[in-house]
Amino acid sequence: MWRNLILIAAIGAVIPRSQAQASLIDSFSAGDQAVGVTSGLVDIPAVSGPEIGGFRRGDLFNGGAGSASNFVAGPSYSGRLFWAMLAGSSGESAGFDVIWGGFGKVDLTDGGASSLLTLGDVSYTGSPAPTPLNVTFNMNDSSNFASTSVSIPGQTSGATISIPLSSFSGLDLTQISVISLDVSSTINSFDGSTTFSFSDISTTAAPTPEPSTFLLAVMGVFSIGWWQYKGSRTG
Repeated sequence: MWRNLILIAAIGAVIPRSQAQASLIDSFSAGDQAVGVTSGLVDIPAVSGPEIGGFRRGDLFNGGAGSASNFVAGPSYSGRLFWAMLAGSSGESAGFDVIWGGFGKVDLTDGGASSLLTLGDVSYTGSPAPTPLNVTFNMNDSSNFASTSVSIPGQTSGATISIPLSSFSGLDLTQISVISLDVSSTINSFDGSTTFSFSDISTTAAPTPEPSTFLLAVMGVFSIGWWQYKGSRTG
């Protein structure tokens, strides 16, 4: 029994428990945006103030009559990006894209310290439970373009969504000039509604164990070896 408990402790000790400080692209602490559309495509006006510099702008679209899509972001909206869709009939789709640009060229790896592109405190909920949300991250360097996508399940709350920077193949990640985010969803119910929001976009390091966890791991492995040794002597 004790050997099993020690083994569990050793395994638990090496689970990552801390994350390096993020390098913010945008925390929506500056520059309010508020746009609504009932059908078609409208501009999300450019605002300045993202931590990365430059501007934030985009487009908002809604697929069908009798429905509506709304986008807000900035300090007046709890320092979050927030998107909501209300469908007038089943099968309608909507979404938005946000572009960060005008900041020159940025090293998203922070000199090699960061390896993930991360959305913080992600929420995606609806009534009824919405279909998975398609989120595509896009980047440009001086001469190339790359994108990668994730699918966020319905009824997600308080999640951290991370994409490896290495998935943007063919790019010089130290010379990024444009970052964008494309989001789209479909409601499969009459008068259904869905909302999506997140608190920030940043680059982060992959989680690493705290120093104390290495000591616990060593102690756990030593204890396992001791019990195995003792068992062989007494067996």
